[in-house]
Amino acid sequence: QSSKDNKTVFFLFCIRDNDCQHSPDSTVNSWYQSIFEMPLKHITLANLSEDGVNAMVSDTLCLFPRLTRPLSRVLHRKALGNPCFVRQTLKVLQKEGYLYHSLRGTMRRWMWDMDKISDLRISENVLFLLMSEMNKLPSDMRMGLEVASCMGANVSMIVVGILSSHLKVDLAGILERVAEKGFIDRVGTEEYRFVHDRVQQEAYKTMAEHRRSERHTTFGLAIYSQACSDNDDDLLRISLNQINRAGPGTITDLRQKAMIAALNLKVGNKSAALTDFDSALAYFKHGISFLNEEYWKHQYQLSIDLHNAAADASCALSDTVGVRFYSQSVFSYAVSLEDKLDAMFVLVKSLRMALALSEAEKCAVRFLQDLGQNKILEFEHRLFRCII
Repeated sequence: QSSKDNKTVFFLFCIRDNDCQHSPDSTVNSWYQSIFEMPLKHITLANLSEDGVNAMVSDTLCLFPRLTRPLSRVLHRKALGNPCFVRQTLKVLQKEGYLYHSLRGTMRRWMWDMDKISDLRISENVLFLLMSEMNKLPSDMRMGLEVASCMGANVSMIVVGILSSHLKVDLAGILERVAEKGFIDRVGTEEYRFVHDRVQQEAYKTMAEHRRSERHTTFGLAIYSQACSDNDDDLLRISLNQINRAGPGTITDLRQKAMIAALNLKVGNKSAALTDFDSALAYFKHGISFLNEEYWKHQYQLSIDLHNAAADASCALSDTVGVRFYSQSVFSYAVSLEDKLDAMFVLVKSLRMALALSEAEKCAVRFLQDLGQNKILEFEHRLFRCII
Protein backbone atom coordinates (compact mmCIF):
# COMPACT_ATOMS: atom_id res chain seq x y z
CA GLN A 1 0.00 0.00 0.00
CA SER A 2 1.61 3.30 -1.05
CA SER A 3 0.77 6.84 -1.89
CA LYS A 4 2.51 10.01 -2.95
CA ASP A 5 2.81 11.15 0.65
CA ASN A 6 3.55 7.73 2.14
CA LYS A 7 6.81 6.18 0.98
CA THR A 8 6.24 2.86 2.77
CA VAL A 9 5.19 -0.48 1.34
CA PHE A 10 3.20 -3.13 3.20
CA PHE A 11 3.95 -6.78 2.43
CA LEU A 12 1.89 -9.72 3.64
CA PHE A 13 3.21 -13.21 2.97
CA CYS A 14 3.16 -16.67 4.53
CA ILE A 15 5.67 -19.48 4.61
CA ARG A 16 5.75 -22.96 6.09
CA ASP A 17 8.42 -23.66 8.70
CA ASN A 18 9.05 -27.14 7.35
CA ASP A 19 9.68 -25.72 3.85
CA CYS A 20 12.58 -23.74 5.30
CA GLN A 21 13.91 -26.74 7.20
CA HIS A 22 13.82 -29.17 4.29
CA SER A 23 14.93 -26.70 1.58
CA PRO A 24 17.49 -24.46 3.31
CA ASP A 25 19.20 -23.48 0.04
CA SER A 26 16.05 -22.48 -1.85
CA THR A 27 15.66 -18.97 -3.26
CA VAL A 28 12.57 -18.30 -1.14
CA ASN A 29 14.32 -19.35 2.05
CA SER A 30 17.40 -17.24 1.26
CA TRP A 31 15.20 -14.20 0.72
CA TYR A 32 13.21 -14.97 3.87
CA GLN A 33 16.38 -15.10 5.97
CA SER A 34 17.71 -11.87 4.46
CA ILE A 35 14.72 -9.69 5.45
CA PHE A 36 15.14 -10.33 9.18
CA GLU A 37 17.16 -7.13 9.31
CA MET A 38 13.97 -5.17 8.65
CA PRO A 39 11.22 -4.59 11.22
CA LEU A 40 8.89 -7.57 10.90
CA LYS A 41 5.92 -8.77 12.87
CA HIS A 42 5.70 -12.55 12.98
CA ILE A 43 2.29 -14.13 13.41
CA THR A 44 2.54 -17.85 14.04
CA LEU A 45 -0.50 -19.84 12.94
CA ALA A 46 -0.69 -23.04 14.97
CA ASN A 47 -2.87 -26.00 14.10
CA LEU A 48 -6.49 -25.89 15.18
CA SER A 49 -7.62 -27.45 18.43
CA GLU A 50 -10.38 -30.04 18.42
CA ASP A 51 -12.86 -27.27 19.23
CA GLY A 52 -11.46 -25.20 16.36
CA VAL A 53 -11.88 -28.09 13.91
CA ASN A 54 -15.40 -28.64 15.20
CA ALA A 55 -16.26 -24.98 14.63
CA MET A 56 -14.90 -25.26 11.08
CA VAL A 57 -16.81 -28.48 10.34
CA SER A 58 -19.98 -27.15 11.95
CA ASP A 59 -19.84 -24.01 9.81
CA THR A 60 -19.03 -25.99 6.64
CA LEU A 61 -21.87 -28.50 7.06
CA CYS A 62 -24.34 -25.97 8.55
CA LEU A 63 -24.96 -28.17 11.57
CA PHE A 64 -24.93 -27.55 15.31
CA PRO A 65 -21.50 -28.13 16.90
CA ARG A 66 -22.90 -30.85 19.17
CA LEU A 67 -23.88 -32.87 16.06
CA THR A 68 -20.51 -32.56 14.34
CA ARG A 69 -18.40 -33.23 17.45
CA PRO A 70 -17.86 -37.00 16.80
CA LEU A 71 -16.89 -36.36 13.17
CA SER A 72 -14.64 -33.44 14.12
CA ARG A 73 -12.83 -35.56 16.71
CA VAL A 74 -11.84 -38.07 14.01
CA LEU A 75 -10.94 -35.34 11.49
CA HIS A 76 -8.79 -33.53 14.04
CA ARG A 77 -6.78 -36.69 14.63
CA LYS A 78 -6.42 -37.59 10.95
CA ALA A 79 -5.56 -34.04 9.81
CA LEU A 80 -3.50 -33.08 12.89
CA GLY A 81 -5.62 -29.96 13.25
CA ASN A 82 -4.26 -28.46 10.03
CA PRO A 83 -7.19 -26.49 8.49
CA CYS A 84 -5.97 -27.11 4.93
CA PHE A 85 -5.84 -30.85 5.55
CA VAL A 86 -9.24 -30.80 7.27
CA ARG A 87 -10.74 -29.18 4.19
CA GLN A 88 -8.92 -31.64 1.93
CA THR A 89 -10.17 -34.59 3.99
CA LEU A 90 -13.76 -33.34 3.84
CA LYS A 91 -13.52 -33.26 0.04
CA VAL A 92 -12.16 -36.81 -0.02
CA LEU A 93 -14.97 -38.01 2.25
CA GLN A 94 -17.58 -36.46 -0.02
CA LYS A 95 -15.95 -37.92 -3.12
CA GLU A 96 -15.83 -41.42 -1.60
CA GLY A 97 -19.44 -41.20 -0.46
CA TYR A 98 -18.63 -41.35 3.25
CA LEU A 99 -19.99 -37.81 3.67
CA TYR A 100 -23.26 -37.23 1.87
CA HIS A 101 -26.32 -35.00 1.89
CA SER A 102 -29.47 -36.84 2.91
CA LEU A 103 -32.82 -35.77 1.46
CA ARG A 104 -34.86 -38.39 3.29
CA GLY A 105 -37.69 -37.35 5.61
CA THR A 106 -37.68 -34.01 7.32
CA MET A 107 -34.00 -34.17 8.37
CA ARG A 108 -32.39 -32.85 5.19
CA ARG A 109 -28.81 -32.52 6.31
CA TRP A 110 -25.28 -33.81 5.89
CA MET A 111 -24.75 -37.37 7.14
CA TRP A 112 -21.62 -39.54 7.38
CA ASP A 113 -20.46 -43.12 7.82
CA MET A 114 -18.33 -42.96 10.97
CA ASP A 115 -16.98 -46.52 10.70
CA LYS A 116 -15.62 -46.00 7.19
CA ILE A 117 -14.23 -42.58 8.06
CA SER A 118 -12.41 -44.03 11.09
CA ASP A 119 -10.82 -46.68 8.85
CA LEU A 120 -9.77 -44.14 6.19
CA ARG A 121 -6.01 -43.93 5.73
CA ILE A 122 -4.39 -40.57 6.32
CA SER A 123 -3.20 -38.49 3.36
CA GLU A 124 0.42 -38.26 2.22
CA ASN A 125 0.62 -34.66 3.46
CA VAL A 126 -0.45 -35.67 6.96
CA LEU A 127 1.89 -38.64 6.84
CA PHE A 128 4.79 -36.33 6.02
CA LEU A 129 3.96 -34.12 9.00
CA LEU A 130 3.72 -37.14 11.31
CA MET A 131 7.13 -38.38 10.21
CA SER A 132 8.73 -35.00 10.85
CA GLU A 133 7.07 -34.68 14.27
CA MET A 134 7.96 -38.16 15.53
CA ASN A 135 11.43 -37.26 16.82
CA LYS A 136 10.03 -34.23 18.62
CA LEU A 137 7.80 -36.31 20.89
CA PRO A 138 8.62 -36.64 24.61
CA SER A 139 10.78 -39.65 25.46
CA ASP A 140 7.96 -41.67 27.04
CA MET A 141 5.76 -41.24 23.97
CA ARG A 142 8.60 -42.26 21.67
CA MET A 143 9.08 -45.32 23.84
CA GLY A 144 5.37 -46.11 23.55
CA LEU A 145 5.57 -45.86 19.76
CA GLU A 146 8.62 -48.13 19.67
CA VAL A 147 6.95 -50.75 21.87
CA ALA A 148 3.79 -50.69 19.75
CA SER A 149 5.82 -50.93 16.52
CA CYS A 150 7.43 -54.15 17.78
CA MET A 151 3.98 -55.75 17.82
CA GLY A 152 3.23 -54.88 14.18
CA ALA A 153 0.41 -52.86 12.66
CA ASN A 154 -1.76 -53.17 15.77
CA VAL A 155 -1.51 -54.14 19.42
CA SER A 156 -4.35 -55.55 21.51
CA MET A 157 -5.32 -54.09 24.86
CA ILE A 158 -4.54 -57.45 26.49
CA VAL A 159 -0.96 -57.26 25.25
CA VAL A 160 -0.75 -53.60 26.31
CA GLY A 161 -1.69 -54.67 29.82
CA ILE A 162 0.95 -57.43 29.87
CA LEU A 163 3.67 -55.10 28.61
CA SER A 164 2.64 -52.40 31.08
CA SER A 165 3.35 -54.81 33.93
CA HIS A 166 6.58 -55.97 32.29
CA LEU A 167 7.90 -52.44 31.66
CA LYS A 168 6.40 -51.05 34.89
CA VAL A 169 4.83 -48.09 33.06
CA ASP A 170 1.29 -47.01 32.22
CA LEU A 171 1.60 -48.04 28.58
CA ALA A 172 -2.13 -47.61 27.92
CA GLY A 173 -1.99 -44.02 29.17
CA ILE A 174 1.08 -43.31 27.04
CA LEU A 175 -0.57 -44.76 23.93
CA GLU A 176 -3.66 -42.64 24.58
CA ARG A 177 -1.47 -39.55 24.41
CA VAL A 178 0.20 -40.88 21.27
CA ALA A 179 -3.26 -41.40 19.76
CA GLU A 180 -4.13 -37.77 20.52
CA LYS A 181 -1.10 -36.77 18.45
CA GLY A 182 -2.46 -38.73 15.48
CA PHE A 183 0.12 -41.52 15.22
CA ILE A 184 -2.21 -44.35 16.20
CA ASP A 185 -5.95 -44.92 16.46
CA ARG A 186 -7.78 -46.63 19.26
CA VAL A 187 -10.14 -49.20 17.75
CA GLY A 188 -13.01 -49.55 20.21
CA THR A 189 -11.91 -51.13 23.46
CA GLU A 190 -9.89 -53.91 21.85
CA GLU A 191 -6.71 -52.52 20.29
CA TYR A 192 -4.54 -49.66 19.09
CA ARG A 193 -3.72 -49.47 15.40
CA PHE A 194 -1.13 -47.42 13.51
CA VAL A 195 -2.72 -44.87 11.19
CA HIS A 196 -0.34 -45.92 8.39
CA ASP A 197 2.11 -48.76 7.87
CA ARG A 198 4.88 -46.24 7.18
CA VAL A 199 4.37 -44.70 10.63
CA GLN A 200 4.86 -48.15 12.18
CA GLN A 201 7.93 -48.76 10.03
CA GLU A 202 9.47 -45.40 10.91
CA ALA A 203 8.91 -45.97 14.64
CA TYR A 204 10.45 -49.43 14.31
CA LYS A 205 13.51 -48.10 12.45
CA THR A 206 14.30 -45.60 15.21
CA MET A 207 15.56 -48.52 17.32
CA ALA A 208 18.99 -50.06 16.77
CA GLU A 209 18.86 -53.62 15.44
CA HIS A 210 20.14 -55.19 18.66
CA ARG A 211 17.58 -53.17 20.63
CA ARG A 212 14.76 -54.52 18.45
CA SER A 213 15.90 -58.10 18.99
CA GLU A 214 16.17 -57.61 22.75
CA ARG A 215 12.68 -56.17 22.93
CA HIS A 216 11.14 -58.88 20.75
CA THR A 217 12.66 -61.55 23.01
CA THR A 218 11.74 -59.98 26.35
CA PHE A 219 8.24 -59.05 25.16
CA GLY A 220 7.73 -62.55 23.76
CA LEU A 221 8.78 -64.24 26.99
CA ALA A 222 6.58 -61.91 29.07
CA ILE A 223 3.55 -62.65 26.87
CA TYR A 224 4.40 -66.38 26.92
CA SER A 225 4.19 -66.46 30.72
CA GLN A 226 0.72 -64.94 30.60
CA ALA A 227 -0.33 -67.27 27.75
CA CYS A 228 0.61 -70.29 29.86
CA SER A 229 -1.27 -68.93 32.88
CA ASP A 230 -4.42 -68.22 30.83
CA ASN A 231 -4.03 -71.23 28.48
CA ASP A 232 -4.58 -68.74 25.63
CA ASP A 233 -3.57 -69.97 22.15
CA ASP A 234 -3.81 -66.49 20.62
CA LEU A 235 -1.37 -65.08 23.17
CA LEU A 236 0.84 -68.11 22.61
CA ARG A 237 1.13 -67.31 18.90
CA ILE A 238 1.81 -63.63 19.60
CA SER A 239 4.56 -64.51 22.07
CA LEU A 240 6.14 -67.03 19.71
CA ASN A 241 6.05 -64.61 16.77
CA GLN A 242 7.91 -62.06 18.90
CA ILE A 243 10.59 -64.56 19.93
CA ASN A 244 10.97 -65.84 16.36
CA ARG A 245 11.46 -62.29 15.06
CA ALA A 246 14.40 -61.89 17.40
CA GLY A 247 15.90 -65.23 16.41
CA PRO A 248 17.96 -67.68 18.47
CA GLY A 249 20.91 -65.30 18.87
CA THR A 250 19.35 -63.40 21.78
CA ILE A 251 18.80 -66.51 23.92
CA THR A 252 21.74 -68.25 25.59
CA ASP A 253 19.89 -70.65 27.92
CA LEU A 254 19.95 -74.05 26.16
CA ARG A 255 16.85 -75.31 27.95
CA GLN A 256 14.97 -72.18 26.97
CA LYS A 257 15.99 -72.61 23.33
CA ALA A 258 14.82 -76.24 23.41
CA MET A 259 11.50 -75.09 24.86
CA ILE A 260 11.05 -72.54 22.06
CA ALA A 261 11.91 -75.16 19.41
CA ALA A 262 9.27 -77.50 20.86
CA LEU A 263 6.80 -74.62 21.04
CA ASN A 264 7.33 -73.90 17.33
CA LEU A 265 6.58 -77.56 16.59
CA LYS A 266 3.38 -77.39 18.62
CA VAL A 267 2.09 -74.16 17.06
CA GLY A 268 3.20 -75.27 13.58
CA ASN A 269 1.20 -78.50 13.91
CA LYS A 270 -1.87 -76.47 14.91
CA SER A 271 -1.42 -74.25 11.84
CA ALA A 272 -1.05 -77.32 9.62
CA ALA A 273 -4.26 -78.76 11.09
CA LEU A 274 -5.98 -75.55 9.94
CA THR A 275 -4.39 -76.02 6.47
CA ASP A 276 -2.30 -72.87 6.95
CA PHE A 277 0.80 -74.59 5.61
CA ASP A 278 2.75 -71.38 4.90
CA SER A 279 2.60 -70.41 8.57
CA ALA A 280 3.22 -74.00 9.64
CA LEU A 281 6.40 -74.26 7.58
CA ALA A 282 7.64 -70.93 8.95
CA TYR A 283 7.15 -72.20 12.52
CA PHE A 284 8.95 -75.47 11.74
CA LYS A 285 11.89 -73.58 10.21
CA HIS A 286 12.12 -71.35 13.27
CA GLY A 287 11.95 -74.42 15.48
CA ILE A 288 14.93 -75.97 13.69
CA SER A 289 16.87 -72.70 14.05
CA PHE A 290 16.39 -72.80 17.85
CA LEU A 291 17.81 -76.33 18.18
CA ASN A 292 21.12 -76.49 20.03
CA GLU A 293 24.45 -77.45 18.48
CA GLU A 294 24.74 -81.16 17.66
CA TYR A 295 20.96 -81.36 17.95
CA TRP A 296 20.78 -84.70 16.15
CA LYS A 297 22.79 -86.09 19.05
CA HIS A 298 21.25 -84.26 22.02
CA GLN A 299 17.71 -83.49 20.76
CA TYR A 300 17.16 -86.47 18.52
CA GLN A 301 13.37 -86.96 18.69
CA LEU A 302 12.60 -83.23 18.51
CA SER A 303 14.91 -82.95 15.48
CA ILE A 304 13.15 -85.89 13.77
CA ASP A 305 9.71 -84.41 14.46
CA LEU A 306 10.62 -80.90 13.23
CA HIS A 307 12.26 -82.10 10.02
CA ASN A 308 9.42 -84.53 9.24
CA ALA A 309 6.87 -81.78 9.88
CA ALA A 310 8.81 -79.32 7.67
CA ALA A 311 8.99 -81.91 4.89
CA ASP A 312 5.25 -82.60 5.17
CA ALA A 313 4.37 -78.87 5.07
CA SER A 314 6.69 -78.40 2.06
CA CYS A 315 4.89 -81.26 0.33
CA ALA A 316 1.51 -79.61 0.97
CA LEU A 317 2.91 -76.46 -0.66
CA SER A 318 4.21 -78.46 -3.65
CA ASP A 319 7.77 -77.50 -2.73
CA THR A 320 9.70 -80.56 -3.89
CA VAL A 321 13.06 -78.91 -3.19
CA GLY A 322 12.04 -78.31 0.43
CA VAL A 323 10.83 -81.89 0.79
CA ARG A 324 14.15 -83.21 -0.53
CA PHE A 325 16.13 -80.97 1.84
CA TYR A 326 14.31 -81.89 5.04
CA SER A 327 13.84 -85.58 4.23
CA GLN A 328 17.52 -85.89 3.29
CA SER A 329 18.45 -84.55 6.73
CA VAL A 330 16.39 -87.32 8.29
CA PHE A 331 17.97 -89.95 6.01
CA SER A 332 21.45 -88.71 6.97
CA TYR A 333 21.03 -88.61 10.75
CA ALA A 334 18.19 -90.98 11.71
CA VAL A 335 19.59 -94.05 13.46
CA SER A 336 16.90 -96.52 12.41
CA LEU A 337 14.88 -97.32 9.30
CA GLU A 338 11.69 -96.85 11.31
CA ASP A 339 12.65 -93.23 11.99
CA LYS A 340 13.17 -92.71 8.25
CA LEU A 341 9.77 -94.14 7.30
CA ASP A 342 7.75 -90.91 7.52
CA ALA A 343 10.36 -88.90 5.61
CA MET A 344 10.52 -91.49 2.81
CA PHE A 345 6.74 -91.60 2.54
CA VAL A 346 6.55 -87.80 2.20
CA LEU A 347 9.37 -87.79 -0.38
CA VAL A 348 7.66 -90.45 -2.53
CA LYS A 349 4.35 -88.63 -2.19
CA SER A 350 5.95 -85.33 -3.23
CA LEU A 351 7.66 -86.90 -6.25
CA ARG A 352 4.41 -88.48 -7.34
CA MET A 353 2.62 -85.10 -7.05
CA ALA A 354 5.39 -83.59 -9.20
CA LEU A 355 4.80 -86.41 -11.75
CA ALA A 356 8.33 -87.70 -11.22
CA LEU A 357 6.91 -91.23 -11.15
CA SER A 358 10.05 -93.06 -12.18
CA GLU A 359 12.13 -91.45 -9.44
CA ALA A 360 9.36 -92.04 -6.90
CA GLU A 361 9.32 -95.74 -7.79
CA LYS A 362 13.08 -96.08 -7.48
CA CYS A 363 13.10 -94.38 -4.06
CA ALA A 364 10.28 -96.58 -2.81
CA VAL A 365 11.80 -99.83 -4.07
CA ARG A 366 15.25 -99.02 -2.70
CA PHE A 367 13.78 -98.19 0.69
CA LEU A 368 11.56 -101.28 0.76
CA GLN A 369 14.55 -103.50 0.26
CA ASP A 370 15.97 -102.35 3.57
CA LEU A 371 12.75 -102.76 5.56
CA GLY A 372 11.42 -105.77 7.43
CA GLN A 373 8.21 -107.51 6.36
CA ASN A 374 5.93 -105.68 8.83
CA LYS A 375 7.27 -102.26 7.91
CA ILE A 376 6.95 -103.07 4.22
CA LEU A 377 3.23 -103.74 4.70
CA GLU A 378 2.83 -100.49 6.66
CA PHE A 379 4.69 -98.44 4.03
CA GLU A 380 2.78 -100.05 1.15
CA HIS A 381 -0.54 -99.42 2.91
CA ARG A 382 0.26 -95.71 3.38
CA LEU A 383 1.52 -95.44 -0.19
CA PHE A 384 -1.64 -97.09 -1.49
CA ARG A 385 -3.78 -94.57 0.42
CA CYS A 386 -1.68 -91.73 -1.06
CA ILE A 387 -2.21 -93.01 -4.63
CA ILE A 388 -5.95 -93.37 -4.07
